[in-house]
Amino acid sequence: MFAYIPARGGSKRIPRKNTFPIFGKPMILHVVDHLLGVDQLSGIAISTDDDEIIQLVSNYSAKIHVLTKRSPELSSDNSTFMDLVNYDIDRYAALFSDTDVLFTLPTSILVTSQYYKKALDAFKTHSQGLLMSVTPNDQSPFLSFVEGDEGIMPLFPEKFILPTMDLAQTYLDCGCFYVFNLKRMKGLQKFLDLKPITPIILPGNVGIDIDSASDIEKLNQILGKS
Repeated sequence: MFAYIPARGGSKRIPRKNTFPIFGKPMILHVVDHLLGVDQLSGIAISTDDDEIIQLVSNYSAKIHVLTKRSPELSSDNSTFMDLVNYDIDRYAALFSDTDVLFTLPTSILVTSQYYKKALDAFKTHSQGLLMSVTPNDQSPFLSFVEGDEGIMPLFPEKFILPTMDLAQTYLDCGCFYVFNLKRMKGLQKFLDLKPITPIILPGNVGIDIDSASDIEKLNQILGKS
């Protein structure tokens, strides 16, 4: 298995998010350091369209591989994970002679090696489907309300009357990493179409999707206390 990090240079909410310094180190290098601690990985592929990112990672470790720049069509705000699956990851699969992929985001800096190892161990017995990082949902969706003709109403009235202890635990896709076989993923509409889906549960203070200035502040607070 190899790790694949999609790391484009552009971002809107946080300019140049993937190289944003956290405690003096670019965000993407925190992720790389955690991946370097996973012995099961044959290497780390970094797919980017950005010269600065190439310069940052090229001589960082012998396990890092950067091929030619990713095309602009696959680096826009409109490009999707499935676009990368269908049109970009193949070249790295050929490089590593492997189609098992740990697809991890360059902002997943709180995901330490132990969580990746847990995911790769689980993949040994769940290789037909998708493994995805999730966090427990502390606010049960079964207790949600929705606007109706008579004001707000329970979204799940049959669940709303149950004791809260009887409500099933729900989870959120925290967007940190996914594990799958490239051949099985190709041709699908989205990641979640690959079944079965096995959760890799991360604590809420680990599975953080960095998407705003408040997320950066939260990140610094967590790392400052660790």
